[in-house]
Amino acid sequence: ILGLVLPATTGLVRDFTPRVGRALGFGLWTFGPVGANFLAAGVAGATLPLFHDAWQSQFVIMGSVCFISSIAVAFLIRDLSPGLRAQIVHNHAEAQTAALRARDVKETVADPRLVYRSGRIWALAVGIVLFLLVYYFTTAFGPLYLSTVFKYPAAEAASIASYFWLANLGSLIVVGLVSDWLQLRKLFSFIGVIGVIIFMFFWIRLIGHPVPPSTMILYTSLQGVLLGVGFGPWMALYSENLEDIHPALQGTGWALWSFVQYVLAGFAGAMTFLVVTAAGWAAWLDVCWGGAVVYGVLLFLGRGPWFHRPVSASQASPR
Repeated sequence: ILGLVLPATTGLVRDFTPRVGRALGFGLWTFGPVGANFLAAGVAGATLPLFHDAWQSQFVIMGSVCFISSIAVAFLIRDLSPGLRAQIVHNHAEAQTAALRARDVKETVADPRLVYRSGRIWALAVGIVLFLLVYYFTTAFGPLYLSTVFKYPAAEAASIASYFWLANLGSLIVVGLVSDWLQLRKLFSFIGVIGVIIFMFFWIRLIGHPVPPSTMILYTSLQGVLLGVGFGPWMALYSENLEDIHPALQGTGWALWSFVQYVLAGFAGAMTFLVVTAAGWAAWLDVCWGGAVVYGVLLFLGRGPWFHRPVSASQASPR
């Protein structure tokens, strides 16, 4: 079900945001996948003591929330006309013209192989998944890691983990605004890469040392901020690279990313405990650190400016 929903919703974000608002649009989109993790961690921290730390209770609570919200989405979701979707809109000033031109646009379907054959699209998709290995690790094992390594009670570990998601959400919005203003996707993504690499070096060496809960909240929040800086502008960069191939192939491109994400993240999840059992938690964090390095290299293959703001962006409407 998630494999069907994720590419469709990311494609909708592109459809409803011009290029000057793309990073912020995707930053708000993360209130779904990232905000859900924050909500889950917060709810777990508040309700686990009521159910004697039985994690099964969380499946019932979250499953009920998902069921109700999915019904609301099914009745309220809207879509664009094919003619409007098949155009590139750089700013709000172009939106009205694009709407008038939509009736004359004939080429609303393109060959998906244009995306599948693009080396830079594969490079961007693989790179970001490797960068997000620590994100997937935190999603799946964050509270377990905190309770096992730093000996926090289960409920307290879940509460500490919730600050990671809150900080991540905030950074995605802030970096989205700045990235949209400057239109420099690759530069901000690379800054996030450097920050994560430095942080992981420190984070790995923290294992085995007692850390007060308040200090751990600060560390996990910093990790969330750095991942947001590296991921938020990438979403706009990836969408824009897809748009340059063909505007109607957003769903195909995001489906490709979802495929790469589920394959690599699924493999990583299966390998986590094997590596941890054989060599300890630090060994898997070394793998995550290596993933960030590879992403930094693959980022150079994406199309887009590093330091010079595009001319079309400087002429865009500030709205």
